[in-house]
Amino acid sequence: MNTPVRRTRNRIKKDLDQVCDEFLNTDFVRKAHKAFKFDTVDALRLAVKITDRTSLTTINELVNWLRNNMGSGEISYAAHALDESAVQKDQARFVVYGHTHFHEIVPLDAYGYLSDPESQIYINSGTWHSYYAIAAKNHLKIHQPDEFVPYQSMTYLAFYKDGERGGKSFEAWSGTFA
Repeated sequence: MNTPVRRTRNRIKKDLDQVCDEFLNTDFVRKAHKAFKFDTVDALRLAVKITDRTSLTTINELVNWLRNNMGSGEISYAAHALDESAVQKDQARFVVYGHTHFHEIVPLDAYGYLSDPESQIYINSGTWHSYYAIAAKNHLKIHQPDEFVPYQSMTYLAFYKDGERGGKSFEAWSGTFA
């Protein structure tokens, strides 16, 4: 049956295939390719061509399987924040990432006491775009098509100099609506 959901999925799949093909033809990707050697570009092309001939449901099942069986399943970028050279050299109090969908605040290091103003904190502002989260009901069942629930979240970050805002160093305000 050609339902509105199925038509939307088919349109998304068609657009995804087109975007992937356009990406593979960018100068950046073509210049990164090493002739006569299987490299990252070849692996990327192979993955894109496999997804060209695969349904969104199958792709989603594969991604979920890989995340659950091959990766940590974590979506946080806090570990990457710890790798920032300014953090390792104690030159930064804050590491701010964004546009990764999920707002979070993670203490990276504390010098002595948790209230110490010299602690390092990772803050992710999330994204301002609409976000489509997989509904848990079908996602937790094998071979059930994932359904997505749209909502929007926005996070405002403010950082203060010494003495501003009663000695506070930052604020993060988040809101979500659907």
